[in-house]
Amino acid sequence: MDSESFKKTLEVAKPSIDSLRNKGLSHKAASNFVSAYEVRDRDRPEYFLLPDETLSSLFSRYDVSKIEVGMVDFFKDPQPVPRGWQLGKVEVDDLILDIRSGEIIVLDMGAVDHLMWKCARDGSAFLAALALAAQYFGKCVIDDLHGTEAQMHALEACTEAAGGRTYANFYRMLLAVE
Repeated sequence: MDSESFKKTLEVAKPSIDSLRNKGLSHKAASNFVSAYEVRDRDRPEYFLLPDETLSSLFSRYDVSKIEVGMVDFFKDPQPVPRGWQLGKVEVDDLILDIRSGEIIVLDMGAVDHLMWKCARDGSAFLAALALAAQYFGKCVIDDLHGTEAQMHALEACTEAAGGRTYANFYRMLLAVE
């Protein structure tokens, strides 16, 4: 998935404020939930020469700092780190583009050599899997899908989009599959 498709997919997956209000959320809570799906154009393009073309385009064209997919949050600007580029956080841990493998990984913030999860084979696969997770989360709030067949379907779809079974544990955690 390219950066523009990611933006469009999140826009379509975004639940309406009215539907969230009908589920009992306050206007403020509904607005905050909806804003987590908004990929904003940058006022002026930045140029980040990330070794992954999809992620380079994403961060160069868009401000993704408001996106929140489960526990995944992006930075406004990727940061160089010894192992590659830090793209954001997964809760408190570091979301990294690993320059050695090209994979998206999560490193323990307290022990940066400790690999917690492999997330995707590359940036394109990561955006595709995250878009699927965002779609699931949007539907989950409206239709109460947690713990259902839909949750297992989302896990399988995210895992496949990410590149296969190697990445399943990350999506199992993200989607809270027990």
